[in-house]
Amino acid sequence: MLAELIPLIGAVAGYGPPVIFPAGPWLLLALMLSGAFAFLLTLVAVMLVAATLLVAFIAASLAVPYLVVSRLRRHRGRHALSNERAVQLLSVESPRIVA
Repeated sequence: MLAELIPLIGAVAGYGPPVIFPAGPWLLLALMLSGAFAFLLTLVAVMLVAATLLVAFIAASLAVPYLVVSRLRRHRGRHALSNERAVQLLSVESPRIVA
């Protein structure tokens, strides 16, 4: 097995086509597409953020009236259903004070 590995180890790096010939066109294609890919990725990210903000704004716009009405109903219901008599202030005239 060692005898089969010796010719592989002793191979000269100059044999065969240089790596740039098969890898060069792929590298050029990758460099040309990377700018467009980055632009499209950025565009998609901006659109997702804008859509999220739009949905949040619509949800907040629809929720605010509901929350206000429910709070007013709770507030009125608490005061309308209380069994406690309202405290009435009566004017009491003191016999010591002469007006």
